[in-house]
Amino acid sequence: MWPHRFIPPSRIKGRTKASRLYAEGKVIYGLKEDKDFSVYAHFCYSRGRWEKGKKGVFIVTNFYIPNAKLLILEQTEQEMHSYVDGKNGNTCADLEKKALFLHPFDDIPPGDLKDSYFVYEGDVGDHLKGTQLSFVLLACGRQVKNAYKIEFRNNTHFLRNHFSCEEQGLIEIHLLLVVILGVLSLAYRAKQESLSRAHGALKEALHMAVIFFALSNICYLIHIFSFAFNGIGFTSLKVFSQINESIYDCLMLTIIFYIMGCTIDKEKRREDTFRTSLTYGVLKFLYLLVEMQNQQELNLYASLHSVVALPFVAYRVVTAAMIYRNCKRLLMEKTPGEETFFILLQMFLYNLWILAIPAYYLLMSQASVHFTHLYVHFSNLLILIYLVHVVSEKKYEAMESRHPYLDMK
Repeated sequence: MWPHRFIPPSRIKGRTKASRLYAEGKVIYGLKEDKDFSVYAHFCYSRGRWEKGKKGVFIVTNFYIPNAKLLILEQTEQEMHSYVDGKNGNTCADLEKKALFLHPFDDIPPGDLKDSYFVYEGDVGDHLKGTQLSFVLLACGRQVKNAYKIEFRNNTHFLRNHFSCEEQGLIEIHLLLVVILGVLSLAYRAKQESLSRAHGALKEALHMAVIFFALSNICYLIHIFSFAFNGIGFTSLKVFSQINESIYDCLMLTIIFYIMGCTIDKEKRREDTFRTSLTYGVLKFLYLLVEMQNQQELNLYASLHSVVALPFVAYRVVTAAMIYRNCKRLLMEKTPGEETFFILLQMFLYNLWILAIPAYYLLMSQASVHFTHLYVHFSNLLILIYLVHVVSEKKYEAMESRHPYLDMK
């Protein structure tokens, strides 16, 4: 049995002035109306050398719901629904048998009900660390209106205190990324003279892409550092980061498609690029509207494996196919040699970046949050570095057709 107690909010342990760098735990607020059960949140307590012997903590502030029970389970929400729906002969009450911890809320001492809510604190031992836990309010056969705040703590230093297992290390990843961006910004400034001689539209689009990419990463870093202190962060900055990254993504696709237009007809090139970028932009922002709803997730790509991401992911495959077609036509007028090799290299690198997201969607559904952020952000960083080189050195000129007959093929 885990130690637990009902306590006034002002006396919750750990909230003293003794710690000068105290961080609250991960804090989640909720207002839900469910039937049979209501999931507070999911959390995985850290298991590591420095956390060994230290108990994790959860603190629930909840409106009093008589005859309800607090359960901690390893089951997913889908598995819980199979119980309450009576599948495989199971019943809602059978969920109690699966509980790793159960506490009924009908035995609260009268002295703790001076208000319409109560605060409940419990400890989590080492035997349940490293496991994704579901914290659930169970009220079989009833509609549940659940207004709550739940807080999780690993009882360690502020950079790890409130982070669930899968979120550990995100601060370090994004801090490294921002440091790299700071160093690369110096190299980018050194390229300004050569960039000034580049194609006007490409140069301006590249400038905007650099700005949006930097803003995206800086905003998220501020959000995650704030999250480390108060368990909430600045949700508006996370959303702003996602918007900036989506704009950056659309700009990069537009630049690449324009470079790989491979036609002497400049008007047709502009029309094709505009049509492709507009279609992709609409599909990407429809996905973004759903992704922005994951406000309590630190993962910027929590919905990237869902069906809402499929349209924009599929269109990246279509775009890669169009680039391949354009490149194949361009090679018809080139003689074998260094120029042909460069064209094939360009097509390979651009399509490698474009198809990185479809590959993730199809093959990496079980990827960790750390890997996802590394995979997406560093692939974006690498293609940005390469495009700065291509535009500043005017290497995109090798991708321009010199023969109008190719447009009639």
